Amino acid sequence: MYIHRLITNSILKASKSFPAILVTGPRQSGKTTLLRKISPPGMNFVTLDDLIIRNLAQDDPKLFFQRFQPPLFIDEIQYAPNLLPYIKLLIDERATRLKPAHGLFWLSGSQNFTLMDNVSESLAGRVAIMNLLGFSLFEYISKDETVECKPFFSNKKKPQSSNVHIKELFKYILRGTCPKVLVDKKIDPVQFYSSYFQTYVERDIRGEIGAKSLRVFETFMRLLAARSAQLLNMASLAVEVGVSLNTVKSWLSLLEKTFQIFILKPYHTNMNKREVKTPKIYFMDTGLLAYLTQWRDPVTALSGPMAGALFENWVVVELIKSYWHRAQEAPFYFYRTRDGLEVDLFCVEADKIFAAEIKMSTTPKTNIFRAIQDSKIDKTIKERWLFSQVESSIPFDTKTVVFPASGIF
Repeated sequence: MYIHRLITNSILKASKSFPAILVTGPRQSGKTTLLRKISPPGMNFVTLDDLIIRNLAQDDPKLFFQRFQPPLFIDEIQYAPNLLPYIKLLIDERATRLKPAHGLFWLSGSQNFTLMDNVSESLAGRVAIMNLLGFSLFEYISKDETVECKPFFSNKKKPQSSNVHIKELFKYILRGTCPKVLVDKKIDPVQFYSSYFQTYVERDIRGEIGAKSLRVFETFMRLLAARSAQLLNMASLAVEVGVSLNTVKSWLSLLEKTFQIFILKPYHTNMNKREVKTPKIYFMDTGLLAYLTQWRDPVTALSGPMAGALFENWVVVELIKSYWHRAQEAPFYFYRTRDGLEVDLFCVEADKIFAAEIKMSTTPKTNIFRAIQDSKIDKTIKERWLFSQVESSIPFDTKTVVFPASGIF
């Protein structure tokens, strides 16, 4: 069963303007399935998961492109980044002959640590880059393939209600968002994410951290998961894991580059200060987060000490998908005062700021935005949103809307 992805229109549009498109994202997010489904008639396909073809691509790129000619979809391009300069030559050669060069190459791959550098160097101005994560709840349950292509805060046509009960939502949160585990109900999510994690460590991380550090890295991942949706004290984490602060920073960078986590930085009018203050961490797949923190049963998790963090993590990532799956950056930050008062999320679009709080409660308090109320920054806020477990959208005051979290799209 194929499920429509919101990023589809953006890919097809970009393919009419750019010679190449690159769809990146974590393993098992559905990149290959999506691109094969929507690729135009006559487009050839090759995957570098095939070791024989991979060796050909690495050892003899010229022969590779004699055998596989554009228009061409190359899957798992990170295994042969040396193909990128040849792709550039083929694109430029087509342009010198005044032939249409758009849509010549579709590329997909899990982010690796040299791929983007090679893409930036070889295909600058020639490639549209987009990120695909696992299913959003809207993608998974909606049959609407014509939804307006704007991200959440920019979209004026928002659904007014949602009928996803909190218990059902937690089943979804714990099961995770990888298409394979969602579509096939026979798959045990614990076994799936155990295998996913080991594959990720062995294939994506091992070469970067060394075999001796794999067990320590697993401990690091579990301790990091326990800090999801919280301020991250990297020095404290380093002590608990038994590694240096620089190692923690390096490992966080690896996780971010491979789409396992999202690092949410604090908002400040000075851009430089956003880089140095304490960030918050969110896991891109709540299934992996649940696996690492050992929450298996939705009912137990719903009443457990991490319920609020799991819920907040899921909401933030749903909002990220609303932007990424429409081929836009997610301009997100959080806001914290010197007194420790906090707003969970700021979305900064040009000169507009949207403030959001995330609470599981169905009865919001009147002072939910006290961190910014009556302050200078509140005057720059266009709208305030409270994502909670209400069933329908409710105006809270002239500037605030209480919105069902499961209605994010």
